[in-house]
Amino acid sequence: MVFPNKLRNPVTAKWPMGMAGMLVIALLASCGDPHTSPDAIVDGRPDRAATEPNQPTAKEILAAMIEKYRRAKTYSDTAFVQLTLNTPEGKHQEQLSIAVTFARPNRIRLARQDFLVISDGQKLWGKLLHLADQVVVAQAPEKIVVPDFYDNQAISLLMQPGIEGHSIQLDLLAADQPLKDLRQSHLKSRVLEPARHEGRDCHRLSFRTAAGDVVFWIDQENSILRRLEYPTDELKKSINAVVDEVTMIAEFRDAQLDLEIDPQVFFWKPAEKETQVRYFVPPPDPRLAPHPLLGQPAAQLTIHSSSGAKRQLADLQGKIIVIDFWATWCHFCMEAMPKFAAASQKFRDSQEVEFLAVSLDSPDVTDQDLAAQLQKSGLDVTWSRVAGADPLQTTLDAFQLEAIPAYCILDKQGRVQFVHEGGDLESDTKLPELVNKILAGEDLTRQAHQEWARLQKEYAQKLRLAQADEITDTVPIQRAEPKERQEPQDFLLSQLWNNSELKNPGNLMMGSGPQNEPQVVVVDGLHDIVLLNTQGKIIARHGEQLPEQAAISFLRRGQSDDGRPIYVAGGAGVPKFFVFDHQWKLLLAYPPEDTAQVYDVLPVDLDGDGGSELCVGYFNEAGVHAVRLDGQRLWRNRSVSSVSDLEAVSDGKEGPVQLLCAHSFGTLDWLDSQGQSLSPIRVANRAVTHVAVADSESDPDLQIAAVTIDPSQRRSLVGISRSGEMQWQHLLPPGEHESPIDMLAFGELVPGQPGYWLVATADGTLHIVSQDGQQIDRLATGRKLFGFTTGRFDDQGVLLISSDQGVTAYAVDKKDKKE
Repeated sequence: MVFPNKLRNPVTAKWPMGMAGMLVIALLASCGDPHTSPDAIVDGRPDRAATEPNQPTAKEILAAMIEKYRRAKTYSDTAFVQLTLNTPEGKHQEQLSIAVTFARPNRIRLARQDFLVISDGQKLWGKLLHLADQVVVAQAPEKIVVPDFYDNQAISLLMQPGIEGHSIQLDLLAADQPLKDLRQSHLKSRVLEPARHEGRDCHRLSFRTAAGDVVFWIDQENSILRRLEYPTDELKKSINAVVDEVTMIAEFRDAQLDLEIDPQVFFWKPAEKETQVRYFVPPPDPRLAPHPLLGQPAAQLTIHSSSGAKRQLADLQGKIIVIDFWATWCHFCMEAMPKFAAASQKFRDSQEVEFLAVSLDSPDVTDQDLAAQLQKSGLDVTWSRVAGADPLQTTLDAFQLEAIPAYCILDKQGRVQFVHEGGDLESDTKLPELVNKILAGEDLTRQAHQEWARLQKEYAQKLRLAQADEITDTVPIQRAEPKERQEPQDFLLSQLWNNSELKNPGNLMMGSGPQNEPQVVVVDGLHDIVLLNTQGKIIARHGEQLPEQAAISFLRRGQSDDGRPIYVAGGAGVPKFFVFDHQWKLLLAYPPEDTAQVYDVLPVDLDGDGGSELCVGYFNEAGVHAVRLDGQRLWRNRSVSSVSDLEAVSDGKEGPVQLLCAHSFGTLDWLDSQGQSLSPIRVANRAVTHVAVADSESDPDLQIAAVTIDPSQRRSLVGISRSGEMQWQHLLPPGEHESPIDMLAFGELVPGQPGYWLVATADGTLHIVSQDGQQIDRLATGRKLFGFTTGRFDDQGVLLISSDQGVTAYAVDKKDKKE
């Protein structure tokens, strides 16, 4: 089950609707402990009670319902799920609609308040309602079958299993074995006392699962499911707030089987300004939009300190004021306060900066209570509080906030320069960084507006590209001119050759020929694959096997079951990748549909048989799939989104393989060899774009490096531990590459010596960083870099670079070896 791991205070934020929408059969499939003993149910009887031998059991009643749905030609309802939380603050409820209309074999209308899917039997349309201007269009399946229906690329863009996506109605209607886990012989079940629901007499069936009790209300007359009570044991534990009781109930109102359905129900009605796209393009995160108060004078807000002295925030000029709005009842405020306190200590001797922890507690919380709470938590901060009868609402209105904790920075003129809501800010590092920028004369308001404009332009470009293949206009990117040629300090490079016949070389890698001799494999012009020998001569081209619309930008190498190499060629953001055998014969074009967008492909031996499987990272919500070389999918994981980079990690030569995924949620996620999610890594409030792992046998500790982007859009190379601790950082120069490039790798430059992290930047520089991040060297090529790799020609270490001047090979030695 997937639940949010945080629940914000209901006074300042809405309850997360993600919990209320769990109409997912996976929720009911957590049934597996045969040794579980059910709690006594006072109004029920056990299955097949000895005193009532002719009464049907819970599983028999359930089976009769399933058969009724399986034979039905049509179905419709106006269902919803209601989540109720009883807390000390009162009762909180949310309701989520999940209406289904279905007609065999392939017409459906699946409507929820956040998405809509319609199939008229010919076409399938899907819309995310928060992206009202976009609709995905695809061919309708010949027959709606679960789970294949959810694997449809258009559908997978809308839903992720585990959160709100898969409706139990559709599972009953179209799955091969609906609710099979609930019908297992070991699962404990009960028939409860019958009850009436909305005027209908209903059977009530209880099933004990690992997640708690599931209760079905089934119409006694027609076997239609009327109501479903979800298990909430695990849900209650997952809520990080005081909750006395949790209930989650689905109501299948107006549910009907085998009634004639108006064909207009399955008719798609285009909305005004609706754009048909091949995939959804999410707009910039609205949380990144400049706060409306940026650049404005601080609001008139009266605060008084622990000594009782009153003052107006708007009058605090001449110093930079850093504010943390908090309250003693706010769990996340207290959780984040130590980092704010640590940030304030960095400026404790400054006459130009003042940190204020401003309490929003109501007047019935005394000053002594506030001081005691801070002292109990071991916090040394200067605190104040907002005056008035309702400090919370006064402050939320004055600073246009929706949640706390909230942070605000005022410059020396009393103008708002920064606002952040929520406890996810790494305030111990972020706030000092912003303060130092203001001290240096930077205008954070102008920077925020410029960055938002850049994100809007980037979104417009992506949306145009999603509409049709022929659209080729692009938004200008941040360019960087190549730096003047400069040799590295620690390495001696001797040019072996340069091949200028390749006019548009891109990424490259080492391959091997018929006698296992080294070869260089290069992408040329996004559609051709060129082989070079160790003298730099072209020996073969293999682009003729690719379809005309193919676009190649990356190359990967794996191994077949017989130990021979295989090669993978693909492109970031294109529908297909291609697999070749050791003789460069095309083995596979995948995926078979053209509606997906592949981001990365990694050949890796997942099952330990010596041959590679293909791990595929997709753009948007399709996640990561594992595929055999014959195209058969082994598993998928949709908990990760827009996976831009994949790496394989093993704890030993014979140890289990794990995948490390960099994706759009800004984290690095671990997956095991079966595709199950493990603990994610969050890297200090940064987005991760590229990741690499050191495959050094001399160092038993796992070495991970990643290219990250912080909220101010600075790109860095960082070293991180398996748990996510940032161990070192190397700031990279600004600028974007003009063509797709695998910009990060781990490579052995000199045989027999430790390897290095290699990062190619847009200014034509190859940064060479030791495994521990302490030694940094640079090769400024004086060219536009399009790709690089390391390898060996016999026993000589080589560095290969593709650029606007062709492909160049350098012999590499340590300078102390020659001098």
